[in-house]
Order: sequence, then structure tokens, then C-alpha cells
Amino acid sequence: MPNLIALEWRRLRRETLYWIALCLCVGGLWYGLSNGLAWRQFQQDGIRRAAAIGAEGIATAKAKAAELNADASKQIDFWGDPRSGIGFEGAYLRLYDCLSPAPLAALAVGQSDLLPYCVQVKTGPWPNFDQSDEWENPVRLLLGRFDCAFAIIYLLPLLALLVSFNLFSREREQGTLPLLLSYPVSARLWLAVCFLLRATVFLGVVLAALTAELFIAGFAASAPGATSDLLFWLAIILAYGGFWFALAFAVNAGGRSSETNALILVGCWLALVILLPAGLNLALKQIYPLPSRVEFIDTLRAASAQAEKMGSSLLQKYLHDHPDLAPGDKKENENQFIETLIAVNAETERLLDPAKRRFRDQNNRQVEAIERLSALSPAIVFQRAANALSGNDQTRHMRFIDAVEAHRDEVKRFLDPSFASEAPFTDYDGVPAFAYEQRTNLQNNAQGALGALLLLLTPSALLAAWGWRRLRRPLLER
Repeated sequence: MPNLIALEWRRLRRETLYWIALCLCVGGLWYGLSNGLAWRQFQQDGIRRAAAIGAEGIATAKAKAAELNADASKQIDFWGDPRSGIGFEGAYLRLYDCLSPAPLAALAVGQSDLLPYCVQVKTGPWPNFDQSDEWENPVRLLLGRFDCAFAIIYLLPLLALLVSFNLFSREREQGTLPLLLSYPVSARLWLAVCFLLRATVFLGVVLAALTAELFIAGFAASAPGATSDLLFWLAIILAYGGFWFALAFAVNAGGRSSETNALILVGCWLALVILLPAGLNLALKQIYPLPSRVEFIDTLRAASAQAEKMGSSLLQKYLHDHPDLAPGDKKENENQFIETLIAVNAETERLLDPAKRRFRDQNNRQVEAIERLSALSPAIVFQRAANALSGNDQTRHMRFIDAVEAHRDEVKRFLDPSFASEAPFTDYDGVPAFAYEQRTNLQNNAQGALGALLLLLTPSALLAAWGWRRLRRPLLER
């Protein structure tokens, strides 16, 4: 056995194509990691800017209030007066809830470039709905970012198949197979050692290079769950790469020509990595379609119109547009106007709630269906596990949105009493802070990663066993 390994190692060292493919894979991973690091830095910069904007708004409100208190003769519009709750919320409060990147966020961008990671919290008495203020090339969003997960899913299988599709057929076509079989080892053992050595070196170098680059980039190993998540990440890379080497082993065991092996393996790559995930995505969108954005906008308009109709019974349209010009006491009119807007906003949100629930329900059905069908493609299994371990999966984002909604309700309960109150507003530092727990859910990540490993290792073992059974001497001697 040691002699066989030494022989195969000497042969492997002279295979130029193998080392070129390995360098391409490592280069692709490093390029993907650099893109992921750049995106993570962009997110962190945006989060810092959001925090700075929020702190600047509070400081400006305090300074303006002090200036107005020092000069009682100075007049200011009610809507811009920081000493009123509505003026403070509308003109000075810039509250952003942000989802910080996880320690391994640079490895898989996931859907973090599609879903908002910073949401402005508005609680004023006028209707407000989440919107994105960032612009991005839609073609880039459609294609996705070239990150480590992208390189592993698409590039690693192709290069692994490139260096292993003809290990048996090449020996037979070059006439060296009888010489190899003259050694006192079985054909099964020879081909198994050949594949294991190449897979071990290939995947070992890939894992070592990725780990080294990650630590060079400043990986925070001390963060909660960071080390265990990294180990799971490396494990699923090993299992995913092992699947493709096992597939090549099974195809080689068929005794076909190199051209036939190449066609079979490329077809499998297209089916499992490209066609099946795309087809599954299209099918689920047809089976569980998300509500149309145009339909939601129409619902928003209808709800706003209906809510405003209710509000018009309390105040005239003229007062709705120009409360300061309506007859009667100006302060009383302003309070009535604010109370009406609060009622209109609450009614609008109530009417829109069913549309929001439909979106969440359909989205949950899509996610559950993908979980059930992910075993059909190793690429889907790897992508889901990689996104979860990197903290850029949809589940974590939905928990973030739920926390934002809870924070908005808390801030609303804090500010609502001050909107129509005649008492001056002074509690600028008492605005509730965002309390989303940023730590990684270690138990969920471990369960998801172990499930992904099982889904990847099971077909790999079956393919290896099937190829092992087909490797009989009569087949090799034909």
C-alpha cells in the first residue's frame, strides 16, 4: 500500500494539468473572498454612516432646543420644532436599525445584496412604508456576486472533474493499463488510491488556502460561534468536493472512453448545478407565487384612500392640507390634525396587514419547499448551508425584520403620547434602542450544517460503493 501511494504521488507530481487546475481553483476562491470582503466592508461602512446620522440628528435636536429656549422671542414652525414630539420625529430623528455582518459573511454574500440590511424606523402619524434608497445594477443582482460560495458551487466541480474524468480510460487508451495491473494490487485498490490521493491533495490545498486567506483578512475567531461555523464551512466544502470526485470515480468504473466520460460528467454538472436549481426556482415561483408589487401598490392606494375618507369625517380637507389656516384656535387645530393623521395611519396599516401576511406566508411556503427538495441537487444543499453559516440566509434576515417591527412598535409607544401633547418634548436620549441579538444561533447552524453534510455524504458513499462494485477484473481487461 505505501508503495502504491508513493507511485501515484510521483505520477501526480508530473501532471501539469492537475496543478494548473488546482491553482485556478485557489485563485478563484481568493478572488471570490476579496469580493466578499469588499461587500462586507461596504456594509460595515453603511452601518457606521447610519449610526453617525442618527447621533447627529439627536445632537442637532438638542442644540436647536437649547437655542430656542435661550431666545424665547424666536419663532419656528411647529413641524420643525424639536421641543414638540412630532417636530422632533419628523425633522431630527434619524433612526436606523441595521443587521451587522456575521463573522463569515465574506464567504457567501447570499441575499444580503438584495435584502436591506439597514432600515429607517419611522413612527410619525403619517403613513410610512419600508422602501430601499439604494440603487444597484439589476443585471448584477440577477447574476449574483462572485464570492467564495459561487466559486465552490460552479468552479470547483468543473476543475475536480477535469482532473479526474479519465484516470482509468487514459491508462487503457495509452496502453499503460497492463503495466499498472502487473503490480500485486487489485484494480479496485489501484483506482481507489488514485482517486483518494488526487481528491485529498486537491481539497486539502483548497481548504488550507481558503483558511489562510480568511485569517490574513482578519477573521474574528473569538466571536461567538465563529470557529465552529468555520469548521462546518470547511466540512461542507470537503463533502461537496468529495461528491464530485465520487461521481467521477463511479463514471470511470464504467470502462467507457474518455470522451464519453467527459460528456456524462459535464451533463451531470449542468443538470445538478444549473438546470435543476433554475427549474426548481421557476417551479416554486409558479406554485407559490409572491404577491405582485404592482398589486401591493394598488392595495396601498386603496387602503390610503379608504383611511383618508374616514379621516375626512373628522376634519375638512382644507384643514387636512393647511391646519394653520383653519378657523379656531391654532394649537387645537394642530392637535386635531395630528390625531386624525394618527387614526388614518393606523387604519391604513390595518388594511394593508392582510397583504403583508400573504407575502410572508407565500415566502415561507417557498422556503419550506426548497428545504424538502434540496436533496435533489448538491449545489442547493451547499448554497443553503453556506448562506446560513455566513449569516446571509433569508431566515436570519426575516428574524431581523421581525425585530425591526418590534422596535418600531416600541418607539411608537414612546413617541405617540408626545405628538399631540402641549408639554415640551425633552427626552431625546430616551428613545428606545434597537435590541436585536446579533449573535449566531449556534444550535440552528450546527443542525443545518450536519443535515447538509448528511445530504452530501450519503450520495457520495452510494456512488463510491456503486463504482467499487463495477470495478471487476474482467471489465478492466476488455
